Amino acid sequence: MKSSIFIKLVFLNAVLETYACGPGMFGRRRSQKKRTALIFKEHVPNVAEFSLIASGPPVGKITRNDPTFQELVPNYSKNIIFRDEEGTGSDRFMTNRLKEKLDNLAVLVMNTYHVVKLRVTEAWDEDNIHSSNSLHYEGRAVDITTSDRDRSKYGMLGRLAIEAGFDFVYYESRSHIHCSVKKDRDNLERRSFQTIITENGTEITLTSSHLIFTKSEANLDDKKAVATYARDVKIGHFIYVVSETSSLQKARISFEKVIKVTVSRKVGIFAPLTLHGTIVVNNVVASCYAVISNHQLAHIVFLPMRILHNFKQAGLYFLQELHLLKLNSSKINPSQNRNGIHWYAKFLYKITNELVSKNFLYIDSLKM
Repeated sequence: MKSSIFIKLVFLNAVLETYACGPGMFGRRRSQKKRTALIFKEHVPNVAEFSLIASGPPVGKITRNDPTFQELVPNYSKNIIFRDEEGTGSDRFMTNRLKEKLDNLAVLVMNTYHVVKLRVTEAWDEDNIHSSNSLHYEGRAVDITTSDRDRSKYGMLGRLAIEAGFDFVYYESRSHIHCSVKKDRDNLERRSFQTIITENGTEITLTSSHLIFTKSEANLDDKKAVATYARDVKIGHFIYVVSETSSLQKARISFEKVIKVTVSRKVGIFAPLTLHGTIVVNNVVASCYAVISNHQLAHIVFLPMRILHNFKQAGLYFLQELHLLKLNSSKINPSQNRNGIHWYAKFLYKITNELVSKNFLYIDSLKM
């Protein structure tokens, strides 16, 4: 009995020390990586600005008379100098996401150069001086310099912009750095969805980039499950359907033939992640993953998150068993919805271009 208590206390001590370590593991301080300046015409990530893993495609121009103009916010940060050559204050208007990244960058610039501030030369454009599909028209892009206009600093300014969290940074001109961000996410926004309907009336609605398991009539006997983008599901394909039963153990999977595919616009977009990487919606088996075409690859890259989740749940349960922590069942096995994209998924988006071939990615546009 005494040895059992001793072992539990040793484990508890190790857990508490791990939580107290801060930035570095096991109390070691993480060494700061040396910054390297961007070179002229370099952009990060190394894909087109409008690709999904960068800032994404343009949505449309925003004018002062447009209802969506109310979604833009003015930036009055004292750490930023706005050129505002038009005299209308238009360069201060931007999306919430752009404002957040710009404010982050202003702090990085002041910490790096002390007396030098961040300078914005262009942000939201209402005078049509940019190309027709520019993100400046949506308040999602800025052109920046340093307040002293020292061009020798612009390469490093680009590097700082990447650290600040911009989704696309481009050393576009000798006179400025171009930065842009993804569209602000809104769960109430209307988006395009595809509804797949089978011969038995079963249906599932998902975005075109979401993966769903299908079979063709020629390979119905093949036991290997193949996931494909919803946009590629055609009439005549078969999808996996779980039979309705009161017992999960007695549930059976059958194939139902697709007889209709429709496109509509609906509100909301949700993609819960499960430990198995699959999910059943309206009795239809689908993948938890989207954008990347290989379900197995997506499931593998999320392995660290599953391990972390299991460790966290085991740790909470262990602390509760020692009566050191009181938790209700929802804390031990949380199932509540959370808005936004998980930080690990965002991290994967940023490194995808370096590790994964573009053939695996769902990309709407590769044009600059």
